[in-house]
Order: sequence, then C-alpha cells, then structure tokens
Amino acid sequence: MVPFWRFVFVLCVAVACTPSPADWGGVQSAYTERCEGEDCAQGNACVGGLCLKPDHAGEDYVPSLRCGDGLQQRWEPCDDGNQANSDACVSGCRLARCGDGFVRLNLAIHDPEFEACDDGNLDDTDGCLSTCRVARCGDGHVRTDLALGDDGFEHCDDGNQSDRDDCVDCELARCGDGQVHEGVEACDDGNDHFDDGCVADCQPARCGDGHTRTDLEPGVFGYEYCDDGNQEMDDECGNDCYPNVVPTGSGTSVEDVGHHCAQILAAQPGSQSGLYWVDFDGLRPMPIMQVACDMQTDGGGFSRLILVRQDLALWHAWTEGLAGQTESSDPFGIPLNALGKVSADLEFFIERDGVRITPIISGVSASSWNPSLNDEPMQGRLTWREPGGEPSVCPEALVHAHDTWNWSFATPTGCAALGEAGLVILGDSERGLSESAVMIQAPGMAEPEAFETLEVWLR
Repeated sequence: MVPFWRFVFVLCVAVACTPSPADWGGVQSAYTERCEGEDCAQGNACVGGLCLKPDHAGEDYVPSLRCGDGLQQRWEPCDDGNQANSDACVSGCRLARCGDGFVRLNLAIHDPEFEACDDGNLDDTDGCLSTCRVARCGDGHVRTDLALGDDGFEHCDDGNQSDRDDCVDCELARCGDGQVHEGVEACDDGNDHFDDGCVADCQPARCGDGHTRTDLEPGVFGYEYCDDGNQEMDDECGNDCYPNVVPTGSGTSVEDVGHHCAQILAAQPGSQSGLYWVDFDGLRPMPIMQVACDMQTDGGGFSRLILVRQDLALWHAWTEGLAGQTESSDPFGIPLNALGKVSADLEFFIERDGVRITPIISGVSASSWNPSLNDEPMQGRLTWREPGGEPSVCPEALVHAHDTWNWSFATPTGCAALGEAGLVILGDSERGLSESAVMIQAPGMAEPEAFETLEVWLR
C-alpha cells in the first residue's frame, strides 16, 4: 500500500504544482514561492506548499527566490533575467514606471513613456518633474531646489513663451528687461537711458519730457534740438523741441525765417495773418518756403499745410509732400510731421472754399491721413471743440469706413459717419492713380458736396 503522505504528495505534483490564485485564499497573495514544510527564504510561513507574503511587505512585493531567472512566474509582473534597472523590468521583477527611481534607456524620445530623468518622487518643483521630464523654464512649475544665482533658478514660471506678460524667461517682468509688458509698459528697449526713443521709465520719448533725444539725426522724425520739459511758448526752446528764435523768428524774410506759424506768433506777438517765410525742419533738409499763417482762429498760430482742389489724387499726407508753393495757384502739401509733433498732438481745422467748416480737432492718428487704408480702425482719442471752447471726446476711434478713402471726426452728437452729420472726405478710386478727393460732408450738411478748394490748417 502506498503511504498516505506519499499519495498526497503525488496528488500535489499532478494537480497543484502550478496553483491558481483562487487556491491561495484571501490571506495569501499571488506573490508567493513554493515550499515544502519549512520556513521560506524570507522568513515567512509555508502553508499548503506555498510561501505566504510577509506581513510587512507592500502591495508591489515580489518574492526574490526566483526573480531574475528569466522565467516569468505568475506572481512576477516581469522577469527579463538581468539585473539592469534601465529597461522595462527593474530589480525585484517590477515593471518599470516613472517615479521608481530608475531612468529607462530603452525608449525613443517621442515614446509617451520615455524618461529623461527619474528621481523617485512626484515633486514638480525640483530638477525632474513627476512626468520624468527634465525641468525647464516654461513647463509651468517653479523650481524651488535652486538658490538665486544658480543656473536654472526660476523667479516664476507661467508655462508659456509670451514675452509680454509678467513672467519673461522665468524672470519677473521689469522695466529695462527688453520686453514690453503688455498693459504696463509702452516700450522697453532694455536700457536705462533717457536720451533715446524709450526713456528709462519705459515710456516713449516725447517732445516736452525734459530729455533731449540724441539717437536721431537731423531730418528724422522725432529729432529734438532741445527739450526743456516745459510748455512755455516764449523761452529759448520751443514746445516743438526746436529753438524758438531762428534767428529772431519773425518769418518776414529768407534771412529771418521762422520755424512755423505758432513759433512766429510766440516770438512776435501781434503778428497778423498772412504769408511768412519758414524752415519747418530747422536743421533738417526741407527747404525754406513761404506758408500762409492764420494768426486769429482760436488764438492763432495755425500753418496751412494742405491745399487741394477737387480731383487731386490723395496721398499719405503724414509723411509725403506735394510740390507747389503757397503763393502759386498750384495745389500743394507739406508732410504733416514737419511740425515735429506726433499726429495725435496736432490741432487742425478744415476750410472748404475759404470757409471754416470744422471745429478745432485733435487726437487724429497718422494713419488717418493714409488713403491706402480701407475699412480699418485707427488708434487715437479724437477730441473736438469750437474755438475757445471746452473739448469733447469722441467715444469711438476713427475709421476708414467706405470703399473709397474717407474718415470722419466727432460732432456734438458723437462720431460722424457716412450719411450723418460730421466731416467725411470722399475719394473716388476711378479718378486718379491712387484716389481723388471729390466731395466733403461737413457738420450741418445733409449730403456730401463738391468743393473747389480744401485747406487743412494745423498747429
């Protein structure tokens, strides 16, 4: 007769050599080794021929008795038969994962499980992120493991590449960093100079800021001969940053030219309206010429820079001039920037056939004078007032609002528009190489009307 114990052993070999997890019960684990009645290698108990998982073992416990033999047992997540920790199966026969402390080297960089680093933690504020990617400026996580001055130190990290917000290249935005902080800075040229186009407080240089620009040559718009930072009209430095006296500034002859009509009036109070000799750009290349000066309207000092007749091709009046002198009958135009002021600072009014038809207007941007624009809004805060009156502000920006060039300005009821009260200059693209000014609709006009002459006076 076969001994009972031998029969039981044979049955085990025949049936239960590879037990299923269901055979082990709730107190056992798939992570076990087979045993024969003695304590297992790690000191845990042998029950029914299987080693129980030690009480202190974690959920990822794998028995070491056969881990690494290259034969994956059912209790082993993996077993590649080597001791390398840089592939898909690391020590302890565990599947490699981000955060296990081992850097995988067997994946391409574009693989979603690729690891550039693995520091064994899930901290996103050190050199290796919880995604096993190397920390970098722009990843949206501020590093806290470095000291100020260390390579890679971050003051901030907003996770974007914008150079116009409050975090630039992981440095807090500041005036002088060379990047324009949108809504905070108007300019930023990366230096602390007061004599260039962007002064040290990150505001654009302007005539009257008290700092004379040295970065421009005579003849370039924005050039300043002087800048005394005040609004006095009769001191040595005029409010347009040119000398008030050239030499006496009376404008009565080619030997005694003025700079423009406002300067002549400041230098010679009581000057009457008429023709005066001026050198608009002072030390710049524009030749000496005669212009008409209005010394009466709204205190005087207006220079007539534009005189056009119907059918004359329009031009970019801000920067381009037209041939012709004021004493002749030919239409003419002088670049509006000849007055040395930004467009929005100019004050002007328009006359139709010798009669003023507009209030005093200011805040018009340079693009308003460009006939090549079409259906585009123009920046600027338009204001208007009657001579001697208080200014009103147009709630909307100017706009080229028609299929031929035109623009409108504020009226007592708001901003003008085609078909409504307000000034609209209409152009006809079929009547010239560019466009021709053909009609004008002024305040009080029900419909646009043709004109013989159109004059623009500025100061």
